[in-house]
Amino acid sequence: MKDKSESFAKKESFQLIIIQALLWIGAVSTIAWLWNHWFLSGPHGPYHWVGMDFIPYWVGGREILTGANPYSAETTLKIQQLVYGGPAMGNDPMMFVYPAWILVLIIPFVVLPLSWAVVLYAGSLLWGLTNLIHLLAAQWNDSHFYGRVFWMILLTIGSLPFLIISVTKGQLGYIGLIALFISRKIWGQHPYWAGVVLGLAMMKPTVTIIPTAGFMLWALLEYNWKFLVGFASTMIFLIGTSVLVVGNWLPGYIEMLKISGGAPVLWSLVILPWPWNALFAGVFIGIAGYAFIVSRSQNDRQYWLSATILVGIALFPMRWIYDLFLGILIPSEEKNLASISAICTGIAVVAPWILVVFPEDIRWNAAVIGLPLIWAGTFVVNIFRRKQNI
Repeated sequence: MKDKSESFAKKESFQLIIIQALLWIGAVSTIAWLWNHWFLSGPHGPYHWVGMDFIPYWVGGREILTGANPYSAETTLKIQQLVYGGPAMGNDPMMFVYPAWILVLIIPFVVLPLSWAVVLYAGSLLWGLTNLIHLLAAQWNDSHFYGRVFWMILLTIGSLPFLIISVTKGQLGYIGLIALFISRKIWGQHPYWAGVVLGLAMMKPTVTIIPTAGFMLWALLEYNWKFLVGFASTMIFLIGTSVLVVGNWLPGYIEMLKISGGAPVLWSLVILPWPWNALFAGVFIGIAGYAFIVSRSQNDRQYWLSATILVGIALFPMRWIYDLFLGILIPSEEKNLASISAICTGIAVVAPWILVVFPEDIRWNAAVIGLPLIWAGTFVVNIFRRKQNI
């Protein structure tokens, strides 16, 4: 019996590897086709939509390897030349707005030709997020096949705006999304590696700053030294290698932040006038405070971890709706969603499509305010669902 079970397990593992390989090839092939067919009209002629956000750190990474300053005006002009064919002329300035430690992640890509780098990076990102969607669907209904299929379809539909607008462009921030998801999943059994993976959420430290700080705070309260050492190990490695290669890049990065990298950082709070912006922030801070109290009283970190992600997407979203996709992580630990909890989660998942009814000039502002509020409602419902089993 033992030999049969081992043989069956090996067969399943082999089948899974084949499926994942085919899925990855399909994702990479999709991005390769889109790279050759999806163009926008720009100030200097047609330019690629696919890989547009990847180009700044591809160019910045190459500049770093040659000893140049990735935050300089010269680097920005090189990025614009590659994206648009010349200066941005009122379009997105496409600046290198990342800490220099991203070189550790992108160095395998910067040594490749741009088209190859875009296809492999964005294709792998699409593959990773497809797996995330499948895992969430299986978790939200693990007892019925048709229930899993329903969630798979709904999650795919709800994720399409982000896949189209963000993943195809090669958004670096989704590395943070995947890092937060994995860190949370393996925290209990592998705390050291959970901390190591969490460090990768700082590749693009905007919307991930608050969740990362929240994860670290909970680990500190638990005296979870393995987790903390794992995170510290990653950060020491990232900072150390970047300083060795680039030198003291921090002043250039801070100077770039002063001009907001061409976009507001506290976008949601800039949109709303006083005192509505204070009320908006207060709602999310209050929800986080309540979640912290519940988590401490029940010794269950999941309430708190979800709340930090909620606060992150509410207060620190960057440009368009890129970072709002992290809202999908808020219910990522829920199991077998049912009743009002399933309805609310389903509404939050497909809510980005509501934006099509808004005029384009207010669409993104409506998203950055409305989507966090919808996720807030879903989060509160799920808290009471767990407490009262409704």
